[in-house]
Amino acid sequence: MSNFALIENLEGRRMLHGGLGDGDFVSMVPPAGPKMEAEAVLAYNGLDPVIVAMFSDPDSIEPEEWRTLEKVYVVPESVRGAQPTENPGEPMDVVPADQFQVITTGNGGYFSENYDHLNVGALMIFGVGHAETPEEIDYEDLRDRLQIAVDEGRTPVFDVEHLKVDIDRHSTDEVDRSMLVYQAVIDFARAEFPEVQIGFYGTFPIRDYWTPIYYRRALESVAEGRDDFWAANIQRYTDRYMDWQASNDYLAPLARQVDVIYPSLYTFSDDPQEWQWYAEESIKQAERFGKPVIPFLWNRYHQSNQDLKWQTIDGDFWRLQLDTVRANAAGVAIWDFSAATSVDLDVAADYSTNNAWYNQTVDFFEDIFEEANPDDE
Repeated sequence: MSNFALIENLEGRRMLHGGLGDGDFVSMVPPAGPKMEAEAVLAYNGLDPVIVAMFSDPDSIEPEEWRTLEKVYVVPESVRGAQPTENPGEPMDVVPADQFQVITTGNGGYFSENYDHLNVGALMIFGVGHAETPEEIDYEDLRDRLQIAVDEGRTPVFDVEHLKVDIDRHSTDEVDRSMLVYQAVIDFARAEFPEVQIGFYGTFPIRDYWTPIYYRRALESVAEGRDDFWAANIQRYTDRYMDWQASNDYLAPLARQVDVIYPSLYTFSDDPQEWQWYAEESIKQAERFGKPVIPFLWNRYHQSNQDLKWQTIDGDFWRLQLDTVRANAAGVAIWDFSAATSVDLDVAADYSTNNAWYNQTVDFFEDIFEEANPDDE
């Protein structure tokens, strides 16, 4: 946590000036129960008490107030980001086509073999087993997997989904312990393979499907002057959005150390508008860490939707997803089952011109190639 100022068990001591500057963002975690009132309080979660506050003058906080705090985290302004925008649909700067990265895993070979002129890269995804402490990580296995990725020219992505990382759902002590595991992976990879780009699947930002959707739906109702449930609850859903943002801020010490942010933007329903809101807000949260953002897409519906589980996504909806990522991110990572998967699917059969999603993917690749090479015939 070297990039994050942390003082534990303050016992009335005042914050050292070396750890806090004007305009810094302070996340304070008091003991369970008391809610500390402070200047410009932005969010408060009553279940796992979290106060996010901004102070222009650290000396204005009295020693007796510091006594109520267990921990004080200081997030530099470069990581802090802004309040939810009033115009959330405003497009971001588009990455030039020749810089937009397209990487695949699972059955990526179906694309790279048939369309090798598109320079489609390959991912290698692997985890750390069920390690819950740095000591439980199998570092030899981690080294071997990283070496394979380097030897095969594939981009390694760490998949660590079993740890508790959301302070909105878990205690800060639990999240802190999880962060030690992430830190150990980063430190090991940096030491053993300094040339390798480091990134974690779906960790930054925390995947939250409904919070950005509810927030955007409420904003839309207010903007259109509707007198409905969503407009009446705009503050409720803005507060929920800010809680999500605070949870993401808590992970900033880790996110600032990776090379690429890989948000997970998988599809949980067949509503394109909902997915687009979810994707746009997730990418915005990811971009606040100041790193290139390459979201993961899956050409199938997530298994949590029992009616649509593992079905391939409609071609037009899939193209919307590709175009949304193209307009808002530095690249796209397309994941799918491998042909050898144990699930009851004929995966290979889905990779043909008989499938609309496949045709849309190839067209998307071709469009990027043509945009990046306008003089090629």
